Amino acid sequence: MSFTVDGDAVPTREEVKAALPSLQLLEDNLASTLEMVDDLRNKIEKHKAWAAPARRVPEDVFSIVFLECSRYDWKAPLVLGAVCRRWRDIMLNTPRAWALLQVTPTSHTFHHKLLDLWLSRCGALKVHISLHPFAPPAAVRVICRHEQNIRCLSLFNNSKHLQRRFTELEELRLGPDDTYWAGSKPKQREIIESNDVLRVGGDKKKKNSLLNSKRFPKLLSLHLHSPNSVTMESISRKGLFPPLQKLHIHVSGPYWLRIIQHCADTLITLIVEVPPDFEIDISTNDLPKEITMHRLQHFAYNNFATGDPGIVPFPVLQTPVLECYEECNGPGGVSPLHEDLASVTSLVLGHPTAVDWSKAPRVTYIRLRDMPAVIVHEMRALSTNVNLCPDLSAIDCIQVLPALDERMRAMVALAMDARGVITGKSIKLRNFASSADYDLDPNARADHFMVCSIALSVAVTHSA
Repeated sequence: MSFTVDGDAVPTREEVKAALPSLQLLEDNLASTLEMVDDLRNKIEKHKAWAAPARRVPEDVFSIVFLECSRYDWKAPLVLGAVCRRWRDIMLNTPRAWALLQVTPTSHTFHHKLLDLWLSRCGALKVHISLHPFAPPAAVRVICRHEQNIRCLSLFNNSKHLQRRFTELEELRLGPDDTYWAGSKPKQREIIESNDVLRVGGDKKKKNSLLNSKRFPKLLSLHLHSPNSVTMESISRKGLFPPLQKLHIHVSGPYWLRIIQHCADTLITLIVEVPPDFEIDISTNDLPKEITMHRLQHFAYNNFATGDPGIVPFPVLQTPVLECYEECNGPGGVSPLHEDLASVTSLVLGHPTAVDWSKAPRVTYIRLRDMPAVIVHEMRALSTNVNLCPDLSAIDCIQVLPALDERMRAMVALAMDARGVITGKSIKLRNFASSADYDLDPNARADHFMVCSIALSVAVTHSA
């Protein structure tokens, strides 16, 4: 139906009524035409998508890209997998991206169901899980259910779950006593009581360690940052004690020394730390005469005790193959505290009261962190007596004060130049105004990594 419209004439009521069917027909034609346009546009977009270069990218290339995105943001798999079906399939077949999961004490909002899903997509790869001190029991149960994917586990509470098997766990870190975290907050204390940590000790007649090698067959590294005394007692039992290669332990309670004794024959790295709230729990009469550590190559002693806790009881250690020794704050007397340094080549000292350089005749690298006047005094001692540390080749001096005294720097350089003139051996000397400057220096970080990785490389060789 068509209708001729005279634009100059005013339509009558009858003419308007007669034109309505034609107007409706035009609107229907327009709607169908627009539908055809939309359909053509959709077909164009589909053809463009079909011909897009991204569709020709191999799946293994996408997998590499997804992995790099996940390195930048470990939550990237959730976003990338939602783009399209193909990307989702590729993402599900890239377990290395899922294995970049980062569960730390600050990620307490990470729901246990999402954690369960994430670990199920890691394949055979291992991850490091560090649970929040007040993580719900459901999250801990998820970790235990996926124990074959856990390489390193950090626990603050929930110690009772250590009675389970962790067949693939290589590193375990246990945090401080529960009251340290709970304070006076009733809700947090309720969580601790529901976790029932104090039942870990169980029957004291048991002789096997809580971390016995049957349930922890691959455990090589243990960090004990002042867990509660019941847990420490359960760990310190000698039966089936794991052959640890690295131990970082706080001098807290009466059981720390017993733990060191149990793994003395296998340790390659030992870090002993005196916490700020240290109290003497072991009498010097209870100390063994000496402990021989045939494989120990890296030994660190850090004294962070505040106030005057008295002399920290420490046994005599025999370390015939020790290569790196670190000591911070020292015992308040002459450093180093450790006597058997005949084989040490790297010596790291922080805030020593006085230094007996004759204890380390084979040292080649020294890192000294202290006040400028103390650094100058010790460098002069080395330059005055060139028989001390005859193989010395590198020194890093780190000042405690934020501003570097240029006069002190010049005095240190002058002392080392004088030593070099006498011995004929130049010494690589570096001065840093603060620990932050040292940490930011790429060469210093590389040297420190080389020094501190000696024991790790040896441990990997032995374990392989």
